[in-house]
Amino acid sequence: MQQARTSRASRTGRADRVGCTGRAVRVGRTGRAVRGALASAAVVTILLAGPWVARAATPSPTPATPAGMTMDARALVQGHARTGSWMAIWVALANAGPPFTGELRLVGGTEGRTRFAVPVDLPTTSRKAYVLHVQAPAFGSRLEVALVAAETVVARRPVAFALHDAGQLVVGVVAERPGPLVAALGRLRDPSGPQPAVVPLEPGDLPDRPEAWSVLDRLVWQDIDAGQLSPEQQAALRTWLAGGGRLTIVGGSGGLGLLAGFSDEVLPFRPTSTIDVDPEAVR
Repeated sequence: MQQARTSRASRTGRADRVGCTGRAVRVGRTGRAVRGALASAAVVTILLAGPWVARAATPSPTPATPAGMTMDARALVQGHARTGSWMAIWVALANAGPPFTGELRLVGGTEGRTRFAVPVDLPTTSRKAYVLHVQAPAFGSRLEVALVAAETVVARRPVAFALHDAGQLVVGVVAERPGPLVAALGRLRDPSGPQPAVVPLEPGDLPDRPEAWSVLDRLVWQDIDAGQLSPEQQAALRTWLAGGGRLTIVGGSGGLGLLAGFSDEVLPFRPTSTIDVDPEAVR
């Protein structure tokens, strides 16, 4: 799947460096991705790692959750999405009861007449996670994921999301203490556009496919071990940077070891030592 998108020349697709620890830092806003229309707003499309099929039939709306079955669902990037762009929906299933075979379904279309499905096989005492990639609709703030067996809904979960248009800058902050950074970046103002959205994130909020990174224009990283990112997340990060995303790595108290998880393709250089600097000397 490829997405139509253009980027202004000011987005360089690499990290910038500032700070005494040699970590990359970028503060402020120098550009914004301009995303093209990807599809009709009335259509919801799902990309899955495994096979999926469209369903026209509507299963029974009466939930009858099997004993020992639990289900959780949420949109990654803390539920932030752009109209017409891809977002990732994480679904976790746990089965402490009898073996279960069914489908995960996500409603699509403006009237919910079309359903897309992925097979689910849960042996006893199993736990599995699925990630569904879906184009955000132009209207609304919720989708619904249903677990279905024999055309009967056995569990359902609403998935909330917040839409941003192509003209709004969205900045993700992955930090041990994100509060001060979020507050500082939240004071940024753009007289020619809407207020930037600053979103605190954890490593697990970042999708493992680059399509679902499209909501982010900037990512700020501070004092979090980059080794927490999976190989798939690392690959998605590199693709996002190559497409015009900007990574800001802010110095902190965690030391250079926290950067070891980033590849040389991500870092502008790999620092080998740190020094203490009087704050007055850098004013």
